[in-house]
Amino acid sequence: DYYKFEYRQEADSEDTWHWIASFNTPVVDGLLGTWDVSGLAAGVYALRLTVVNMEGNYPYPPCETIVQIAHH
Repeated sequence: DYYKFEYRQEADSEDTWHWIASFNTPVVDGLLGTWDVSGLAAGVYALRLTVVNMEGNYPYPPCETIVQIAHH
């Protein structure tokens, strides 16, 4: 039905995820979305992609990656 991006600070021991955006348009070999990090402090974050089906379930495990944000 849709997919969503969420993030959390890597040092967050409470595993608090913050919503970035949700998308309901299928993508084939293209850009899934963008993340404006200008309002976040520099540091290490986890970025998570979750696919949600029409019943509101997660048919696949979320995909997570670690990113380093640095402002110059």
